[in-house]
Amino acid sequence: SYYLQEGWNAMNTQEYGEAINFFEYLIDISQNKLDLQIQSTHGLAWAKLFYSTTPLSENKKNDRDTSYGLFFDVENFIEQLDGESVEELNQIQCDIYAGKILYSDYMIYYYQNLLSNGGDVDGDEEQQRDYYSQGELSGNDENANGYIEDGLYALISDMEQNCEDYNAQNYIFDHNIAIDINDLKLILAKDYIRRAEYISAKDIINS
Repeated sequence: SYYLQEGWNAMNTQEYGEAINFFEYLIDISQNKLDLQIQSTHGLAWAKLFYSTTPLSENKKNDRDTSYGLFFDVENFIEQLDGESVEELNQIQCDIYAGKILYSDYMIYYYQNLLSNGGDVDGDEEQQRDYYSQGELSGNDENANGYIEDGLYALISDMEQNCEDYNAQNYIFDHNIAIDINDLKLILAKDYIRRAEYISAKDIINS
């Protein structure tokens, strides 16, 4: 698809706003094409995530929240597949793990910063933080955000089991954006250190 390619070309040149426009347009014009919905929504999730890191983002948390929701939308589309072929489907599924890990890392420190600054009137920052750190262990949407959080350890474990290219450390995320499994493992190690679980952190670093 022209719009898909142009979206990733814009990602390559760090023109994330342009990438968002291309991916959103493709989503609008391909409502009945599941393969394009998967690929364009996947692209939009990453464009929103990277856009949130730029000065152009007027609300970084909102852009990250949108990105996170889009990763779940991609999963829902994938579940609807009935024998259809989607280019690089395994890569897209592995990208979803990576995107969720990056978002969880952001949310852990979002709530940690709130705690460090006295919290808010709800007083539940510690619990909210731990949903992203350790997961919603009941399997229910305990934080009422519309999704079930798996936690960092479960997401990393799923990647190690299902994403051979990440483990081989030769994975290139679509074009020129490299994501190394060790970078993602360090997020888990950092969280163990925050929780004073130093032996677990050491095991992750040495693995």
